[in-house]
Amino acid sequence: MNVARVQALLLIAACSTRAANILGLLVIPSPSHHIWNRSLMLALAARGHNVTVLSADEDKSPAANYTQYVVHEAYDYEMDVLEIAHDTPFGSVDSMFEWSETVCRKTMSSRGARDLLSRAADTSFDVVIADATCADCQLGFVHAFGNPPLIGVTAYSHPTWLSYMTGNPHNPAYIPELTTTFGDSMSFPQRLYNTLLHLYTLYRIHCSYLPRVDAMTRRFFGEGFPAVGDVRNNASLAMVNTQVGFDQPRPLVPAVVDVGGLHIGPSKPLPQHLKKLMDEAANGFIYFSLGSNIRSDALPAERRQVFLDAFSRLPYRVFWKWESDSLPGQPDNVVVAKWMPQRDILAHPNILLFVSHNGLLSTQEAIFCGVPIVSVPFFADQKINANKARAKGFAERVEYKTVTADQLLTTIQKVINDPRYKENAQRLSRLMKDRPDSPLERAVFWTEYVIRHRGAPHLRSAAADLPWHQYLLLDVACFLVAGVLAALLALYWSCRAVVAWVSPGSRPGNKLKNQ
Repeated sequence: MNVARVQALLLIAACSTRAANILGLLVIPSPSHHIWNRSLMLALAARGHNVTVLSADEDKSPAANYTQYVVHEAYDYEMDVLEIAHDTPFGSVDSMFEWSETVCRKTMSSRGARDLLSRAADTSFDVVIADATCADCQLGFVHAFGNPPLIGVTAYSHPTWLSYMTGNPHNPAYIPELTTTFGDSMSFPQRLYNTLLHLYTLYRIHCSYLPRVDAMTRRFFGEGFPAVGDVRNNASLAMVNTQVGFDQPRPLVPAVVDVGGLHIGPSKPLPQHLKKLMDEAANGFIYFSLGSNIRSDALPAERRQVFLDAFSRLPYRVFWKWESDSLPGQPDNVVVAKWMPQRDILAHPNILLFVSHNGLLSTQEAIFCGVPIVSVPFFADQKINANKARAKGFAERVEYKTVTADQLLTTIQKVINDPRYKENAQRLSRLMKDRPDSPLERAVFWTEYVIRHRGAPHLRSAAADLPWHQYLLLDVACFLVAGVLAALLALYWSCRAVVAWVSPGSRPGNKLKNQ
């Protein structure tokens, strides 16, 4: 969809919605989340709305109607993502919520959060947009500003807790948890493991994470503030980063809106030095990036050498996002830069392959551009994304911890030389683009829908108001089990009574006769 059409549609829709005051609570310190969230906030500002953002990242040239409160301390923490790559799915759940608590501590002690709170007495907002991936402490601002309607957004596909926030069906029989590597068709052991992980995630949220976040929130906002879980569960909408073709279809209540790939805009001209090198790559080229949370220059020397050895034996030019000034042992066919315009590189006609960590945003950009992938996943949802990409036929996966140079080289050659990988990527690209509106248009529309109607409680499922044990029918299951046990116990005692009555030695007459 071209820029002119997007602008025209947004301009037409603007006539039905007045300029509103919008608060964005986007404190998660992740450049990829910032890219996704920022796309929506800038689009709303471009529509004339007054946008205020509490964020871990700062826009260098904000518009006049775009006010920022920056949590400068957000990135000041230790997190070894290469170590987290060794986590089990259960360990990954623990790591996620421990990291979220760290983000909350940084946020609640920041000047940016205090400055925003100082506006609560004389400022009102028409809607709050909050990153619902984690860091629920920020939801205290919803109550502080008089409980305007809340919209949850996430650059993840559809986390478990977001389903409970909206009352959306979430059946672990066919919906794998984000930290697993399972596909949509799970074996019995996988379904058992997935169910236990689902229940553990709920336990971790309700019995550990949320109580701690509540304590932090009340220290910052005051003792009279409601539990953040209650604030979250009153959300009008949730916007999730899912898309047709790549994500398996699942039932969605009206309060869940899929806006997968909303960060993907039209491609821009490449910097001249990159364009020249890519245009001259007659045999095609490969792009290698591990995303924004994993630094290639932090890889151990022996792991880095695997990539160097494999790339040096390829007949293609390789463009590597390398965050340091120089790459030790850099082969002649490898070009490095600290930053590369990934979206625009993937759109270049000479690209053959994307060697990627399979973060969701990178995966969606590859699909949009029809580029096959060799996956090197590390943590969070990257492993399940890699497995889904392989199942869809446009990717192959290697293991970062164990892959050899020969294995990596063979996998790269396989994906490049077999046309089916490219064909499947292009097929998914057509599916992604074949829709009546762009994801960004849809996100803007539903944001303004909530503003126009001052919330959207009519879209919420009644399941959103049920405690999780009632939602899972655990109370009903306990009642039925108790009823069955009571019936069995009654049957047991009845049988004993009958046996005792018919037994010759137990009848009263027999006892008298014996006397």
